Amino acid sequence: MSDDSSQSNNSENSLFSVEFTPQLLLLSAFGLLALLLVCIFGVLLLDPLGRSGNDSADSSGSPALTDTGGQSPVSQYDESNSIVIFDGNSSLSIDVDPPNSLDLGGATIPAKAQFVSEAGEWNPSSVDGQVAEWVYGTVVNPVFGLSGSSENELLLQKLIPGDRISINYNSGEQREYFITGRELVPLEDNTLFAQNRPGVTLIWLGNANSGSRLVVYGDYTLPDATADEVASSRTAVTGDPVTFGNLVMTANDSRIDGSAGTAPPGFAVFLVDFLVENQGNNVIDSGLLRISLKDQQGNQYSSNSAANLNGTFPTLTGFINPGDTKQATAAFQIPAALTGDSVEWHVNRVDIPGEVVVGLPFGGSDTAVASVLLTAADVSPEGSTIVVSGSVTNGGSQSFQVNASDVSLEGSGTVYLVFSTTPGFPWNVPPGQTVNFALSFQRPQGSSATFTLLGDSFELNGIR
Repeated sequence: MSDDSSQSNNSENSLFSVEFTPQLLLLSAFGLLALLLVCIFGVLLLDPLGRSGNDSADSSGSPALTDTGGQSPVSQYDESNSIVIFDGNSSLSIDVDPPNSLDLGGATIPAKAQFVSEAGEWNPSSVDGQVAEWVYGTVVNPVFGLSGSSENELLLQKLIPGDRISINYNSGEQREYFITGRELVPLEDNTLFAQNRPGVTLIWLGNANSGSRLVVYGDYTLPDATADEVASSRTAVTGDPVTFGNLVMTANDSRIDGSAGTAPPGFAVFLVDFLVENQGNNVIDSGLLRISLKDQQGNQYSSNSAANLNGTFPTLTGFINPGDTKQATAAFQIPAALTGDSVEWHVNRVDIPGEVVVGLPFGGSDTAVASVLLTAADVSPEGSTIVVSGSVTNGGSQSFQVNASDVSLEGSGTVYLVFSTTPGFPWNVPPGQTVNFALSFQRPQGSSATFTLLGDSFELNGIR
């Protein structure tokens, strides 16, 4: 009986005992190692760099930016945020003070951040509502996409050069800009994001299928102290370029218009040839410029496009694109008896303070004294034309021009055609200089004709 009892106890004990063989110990070690690895990877997935409580910044406090496919990667900023902006050639690391709203056209539009890749790829998300998407990283030239609502389109269409807009920032700062122009820009044009000039760019996001965007440009308004300093250094003489905001103005030549019939009795027309170059990054509306002439008595004369009948270049109109240079002539109607040895050419802009002042020689009422000398009038060998040769001399102190309307050949009530001219019109005659000319006319039918140049007439006989 003792044997049975012993066997029974051994059997019960075997249910709760483990026989630790070498194989079992090895399997247990592998299991514990696997469990440990699972725990480690779980922690890394939940907090990859051990930054609990600060998911958006690294140890330096800078935000971690990723391409989110057009969605804003940033929901909150502070003044410690730092980004790198690109202008196509170089980069600049600066601190960010994100804008929170725009004041334009009497409306305040809330702003939110939107990501644009370094390559300029932009996928704006706002299509409805009064929202402005600030392109994250555009600080020197902040770029805003206004949602494609009809209200926003009308708001941008109403903006004209000289209008003021303001950007309000999270720090409480407000910066003012003035509108300089508006145009349609192709969708693929990434120069809108350039950061090489202080300004602002507003883009309407509606009508995306049209292939272009409505864009409004603006320039940064200088502080009063800076504007006063710039405004005091804009005096020049003929031929000197003067920087005026993002424009460079150069008055190259000036003269009395020697042609008859361009001004009413008792008046003369004074012409100024000038060059204007847009060295900025935005399109400039020439309507921002106010051009005038002031004499030594303080009388001021506005430019008169209707008087510019014989100018070397047309009147300045339209838009001036970035990098473009336009040549233009400004015409002024002045008293014919005006005296003095100089006048001042003034250029103002309605969008920024200051003005350009260029001193121009005038020389009193005898500024343009033309002397015409006729040296020959020969019939061509084939007999179909007559060539009139001579010279015109400027005996005054101011340049003048000779245009096609200043020359004529008439006979028996017929005005004959000019076939060729050397030099080509217009002829610029500086003070004290002479221009030699040769004019080929249709041969008159009669034996005589009258040649007229700048009001001086010569009778030609024996031409048949």
